[in-house]
Amino acid sequence: MKTEKVVYRFEIFFKISFLLYAMLSTCNLTYGKGIVSVIMWPMFVSGAVLFCIRGIHIKQYIGTPHLWILICLCGSYVFSSIMNYEYFSKRTIVTLIFWMFYFGILYASKEEQSHQKTVKEFELFGYIYIAYALIMVAISLGMMVIGYSSHYVDKDNGNYEICAGFYDGRLWGAFQDPNLGAVICCVAIMLSVYFICKHKGWVKKAGFVICIILFIFYIAFSDSRNGLVSLLVGITTWIFVWISQKKKDTRKLVINGCIAVLAGSICLVVPISIKKGYNYLAQIENQKKILEEKNNIQIEKKVTKSKEDTKQNNQLQEGNNEGKKETDSEQTVESKKQKSNSSLTSNRTITKQENSEQKKLAPIKRGYSMKGDISNQRFQLWASAIEVGLSRPLTGISFYGIVPYTEKNFPDTYIVNNDHWVYSTMDNELMNIFVAQGFPGLFIVIGLIISVLKNIFCNIRKVKKEEWLGMTTMLASVIVLAVSAMFQSTMFYQNAANAIIFWMFLGYLVVLLKSTGE
Repeated sequence: MKTEKVVYRFEIFFKISFLLYAMLSTCNLTYGKGIVSVIMWPMFVSGAVLFCIRGIHIKQYIGTPHLWILICLCGSYVFSSIMNYEYFSKRTIVTLIFWMFYFGILYASKEEQSHQKTVKEFELFGYIYIAYALIMVAISLGMMVIGYSSHYVDKDNGNYEICAGFYDGRLWGAFQDPNLGAVICCVAIMLSVYFICKHKGWVKKAGFVICIILFIFYIAFSDSRNGLVSLLVGITTWIFVWISQKKKDTRKLVINGCIAVLAGSICLVVPISIKKGYNYLAQIENQKKILEEKNNIQIEKKVTKSKEDTKQNNQLQEGNNEGKKETDSEQTVESKKQKSNSSLTSNRTITKQENSEQKKLAPIKRGYSMKGDISNQRFQLWASAIEVGLSRPLTGISFYGIVPYTEKNFPDTYIVNNDHWVYSTMDNELMNIFVAQGFPGLFIVIGLIISVLKNIFCNIRKVKKEEWLGMTTMLASVIVLAVSAMFQSTMFYQNAANAIIFWMFLGYLVVLLKSTGE
């Protein structure tokens, strides 16, 4: 028992360090900094030791539902890498190690693992994830308030673009990508709803409500359509599953589905309204500043004219008779007063002008047009991915061979020949798998999806009432990330916090379904 407790605590240490490593790696304030390496090496060492321990006791974990499918996917990855050895690199090995951690440690679990332990672990990482999202969003909104914006290209990482703050009409903030940040907020909202329902104290409930409000503001300012779609699907799923507990009547399920879609759509209106409201206020505020600038220019012209008139009067007075010294003296004193007043007026005008030249509120508007292309050129990218993938349908071209292989064999295709940049990812995990690992990898992933869905539909009705809330939140979070994977790399080829949460929560979900289904 003592050994089991030590190993379990070691697992928790690894999972926390792995999650922290992913968080720091995808934060543009810590990207490329030494702190990432400080976390990375203990994470790798502990992960390797833990993976070996699980390998020794493989019989305890091999019964995890769908694990054999994931092992086959790893085999497909290795096969593709060998067949495309000319594109082999250190990143090829790193990705394989991450997959071993994802599938063998985060996802796999003992057959006898208790429901109570699973829920406690789920809540622990739920708290950590919400805290992470809250800190990142607070920093991001702070950047927007002070008008912070930065941008540079990391030439050592394939010309990777690093943006921060409010850049190009969108709030990137502390996240490396606004879509990534928006999806993180969507998952954090699902978890916040769980803790609102879980806790009885109104103070804790109010705290999580505030978190949800901040997360919605980030989704609005990030202008992420991926975030909006993920939020809609996540809320709809959560509400539908929650209100459909134990219901088998098809008619009631249809009604519940309509209610869930309506509620999700209403929730979707909130970030859209925040964005439009902000843009409206920004437009009014900027118009006021433009009027102030015009008024300041007019005042400055009047002051300049007054100074010129005063100068001409002084010149005339200096040419007067010496016999009028007293009069001249009085006029000189009056002239000095006028100069002093003019100087004060001029100084006040300059101050106003400096204040009016403050940065205008930037509207939430992308720097490029998406009219006539609802996919934001993703359809062209996916068509190009299919073209390249079909050239090696059985082996793929390996993920890190996408760019060099395409440049060599398809120099005119969209992936490497467009008005934006060279795409190293297809903004869709299914496309990534197909291009990198060919039809074998694609069919394995499709098989995984079908197997998981079948498991859910067959066993979710057997869940106990007290388990339903946790099950609902796990399922909604996993679906949010699965939807986001249709528009960006999520759980296979991007080592971000979302990938770790996806495999952990999916692992928790299938274990609970298995324990209740038996």
